[in-house]
Amino acid sequence: MSTTKSDNIHPEDFPALISPLQDCLSYLRLNSDLKINYCSPFMLQKLEMSFQEIENQALAILFMINRNLNIQAEIMIQLAKAKKWSGEIYFCSASGSELCFESFFYLESTSDPAIPEIHSYHVDITARKKLELSLQESAKMATLGRMASGIAHEVSTPLMAINLTALLIRKQLLHQPINTELLQQKAELIENTGQLIGNIVRGLKVFSRESTQDPFLKASINQIVQGTAEICAERLKSLKIKLDFDFEGEVFIQCRASQITQVVLNLLNNSADAIEALENRWIKIRTQVVGGNLKIIFTDSGAGIPPEVLKKMMVPYFTTKEVGKGTGLGMSISKNIISEHGGSLEYDSSSPHTQFIIIIPIQQISAGSTT
Repeated sequence: MSTTKSDNIHPEDFPALISPLQDCLSYLRLNSDLKINYCSPFMLQKLEMSFQEIENQALAILFMINRNLNIQAEIMIQLAKAKKWSGEIYFCSASGSELCFESFFYLESTSDPAIPEIHSYHVDITARKKLELSLQESAKMATLGRMASGIAHEVSTPLMAINLTALLIRKQLLHQPINTELLQQKAELIENTGQLIGNIVRGLKVFSRESTQDPFLKASINQIVQGTAEICAERLKSLKIKLDFDFEGEVFIQCRASQITQVVLNLLNNSADAIEALENRWIKIRTQVVGGNLKIIFTDSGAGIPPEVLKKMMVPYFTTKEVGKGTGLGMSISKNIISEHGGSLEYDSSSPHTQFIIIIPIQQISAGSTT
């Protein structure tokens, strides 16, 4: 096979290749300390800055506050190891606008080996990120709309129990002598029922809030999963679906809890939709720590997903559900959320039942994590 000229292009050739494109390319050149020594006019236009404002400044001066808190250290580590790094970076323009870039860095040796240069190329994906956020919020509202009646029932039933118990207490107080043991039992019932309602409300608050700019905080995956299950408990109960948990101890991960809740809820609803017509209906959620990662394994009593559906499953707006039961956004958004957490969401075709596996780092590297 003949070799074309493009077959011999290497990363070190990029500066010469892109020099005619400086007016339409987002490019930054940095020294070995990640200080800026050149910025393309196109990048300056996006940042709404002059070169004099950023010359010899650390790259971090461009970062959006509360974003990329550890990413500069990660870039330096990866450049030292592999001479390249790629990932998403959030910059802040002079007017305060948030800009999201898919960024590529590579280390180039110069005539002086002690003074290498770092080239970075940045693709503006701000519009895509805004669209993804809009789709994510739309999917949330669609899910809440579907579950509204079940959630209302889940709250109204214990409220009725509280009202009835309060009535019984009032009647008991009219009789002498007062049965203090009975009153104690009724008070405990009210307390426990109130906690049940509180769990449902907390789960809804976590699920519904906009969290894309939240830091990654330490959270119990057990509490996230069980709290999410509270939201859809009434629906699972009405469909006579048994839900079991098998947790490997109490595991804490650094995450955006609201987003993980959305993924768990989507997988639970998908399982419920898929198995509601089966005679044997069950869902099992299992966790397993593997090295520095957590595996969350969702299995239901279904017999698996057909290959033709599997190929399109992660494509936005693809759905096999009837009109009104699904937007076709759930799986693509869930996969994107887990990807943003540095993990993966995959279907396990080796299982005899329908099974999805989430693998997520326990400790985030560059997400601005907070314990």
